[in-house]
Amino acid sequence: MIIIGDFMINVEIRNVDSQGRLLLPSSWRKKHGVDGREVYVVVLEDRIEIFPLKSDLKRFVDSVEIDVPEEIFLDYHRLRKFLGREVR
Repeated sequence: MIIIGDFMINVEIRNVDSQGRLLLPSSWRKKHGVDGREVYVVVLEDRIEIFPLKSDLKRFVDSVEIDVPEEIFLDYHRLRKFLGREVR
């Protein structure tokens, strides 16, 4: 722990393996919901900063409405054809 002015900063020394990998502290991963997923890595001239990538897809559920007959909606291939686009 380092105190700079009015701020207390938690400082840890971490090993970087031969392939350049760094293990992020589990306490930080748990706090920010990083569970093996992606993070933002900002490369600056004199340092690298890591930020949690917060992707909460739940907010998109039920956010789009389309008027499609149920029998078409329940069949992926018919729905894809109905919507008129190729899904890859």
